[in-house]
Amino acid sequence: MKIITSLIFIGLITFCDINLCAQFDKDTSGNPIVTKEYSEVLLNQNFHFVEEGILSLKDYGDKIIILDFWQTWCKPCLNGFSGLEKAKKEWPDKIEIIAISPDLFDNNDQMIPIVDKRPKVLNFIEKNDYPFQFVFAKELSKDLPIKVIPYKIIIAPGGKIIESKTGFGEAEKEYAYLKSLISEHFE
Repeated sequence: MKIITSLIFIGLITFCDINLCAQFDKDTSGNPIVTKEYSEVLLNQNFHFVEEGILSLKDYGDKIIILDFWQTWCKPCLNGFSGLEKAKKEWPDKIEIIAISPDLFDNNDQMIPIVDKRPKVLNFIEKNDYPFQFVFAKELSKDLPIKVIPYKIIIAPGGKIIESKTGFGEAEKEYAYLKSLISEHFE
């Protein structure tokens, strides 16, 4: 029995890189609660720009980074964009907004088929002039199975996760929250 248990354990280590098999507590919406301990794993993620190219979070380490998980059909996501935009324009050298189009999963961890595809997101970018970085979650969606959007991960300058949260969506709340973070980290 010890041999079988050992073989299973070795197999899990071999096939399941600890960074990609993170286990998270869940919030009331079923989204992962991302802890400060996950900062290094998250900062080592590369994201694919919707248009083309790769985004590395390490390039923004001196700013507050807002990872905003959204979809073009999500009204609360879009409602919050104007507050994020206002903050980004007011503090362009202190805040980076990264709008991430994730894969979404149901309660059985099956991917929901209404996820935005590249042409739809490109069309949205073309029609709107938000000062955000638009990327796809790609591999991160496997590690962070998002159930509900809007969902955000907020990272402090230097790379430590401040918090992860589901919800918001109101422009003034988004702006006020970012203003409080600017005061806390830069003033």
